[in-house]
Formats: sequence, C-alpha cells, structure tokens
Amino acid sequence: MTVNTSPPTADEIKQWFLDVPEVPPGTFEFALVLGGTVSAGAYTAGAVDFLIEALDSFSRAKAQGQALKHSVMLKLIAGTSGGGVNAAIAARA
Repeated sequence: MTVNTSPPTADEIKQWFLDVPEVPPGTFEFALVLGGTVSAGAYTAGAVDFLIEALDSFSRAKAQGQALKHSVMLKLIAGTSGGGVNAAIAARA
C-alpha cells in the first residue's frame, strides 16, 4: 500500500474541507460524536445499533409510501476511545 506524504494541493483542500454541499430540500442531516466510554462502550454500541435499525425501518417505510416524504441522513459519525471503536463499526453498517 502506498501512502501519499506530500502536502495537499489547494484544489484538494478546497474539495475536501471548504466546499460544503447544500443539504437537499426535504433532507434532515445529523452527526454523532461518541465520547470515550471505557466500560460504557457496550451501551453506546446498543444505542447506535438501535438508531441504525430505526433509520433502516424509516427508509423501508418511506420506500413503501408509509412514511413522511423527507429524508434523514447520518452525515458523520466520530468518536474517541470506545466511541471511536463504535463509530468505526457503525461506519461499516
């Protein structure tokens, strides 16, 4: 695996950090920041799992015309320590 150690170009910086795309109409975006949890990591994992299941259920109901027409998007998930582990696992969900 090769790693690019050169500094980012101005175009790369603009692409990744400065341009914030507009939220599409009818879309609710949110983010989760999960704290370092030590032994509470299992609780955090359960809460995040429930949230993802709820979002999946909402998406299925919307596809069947049984939910409101707006969209919900988990835009970002991040964390430290146990929260970071949970964020990494949730990113794969």
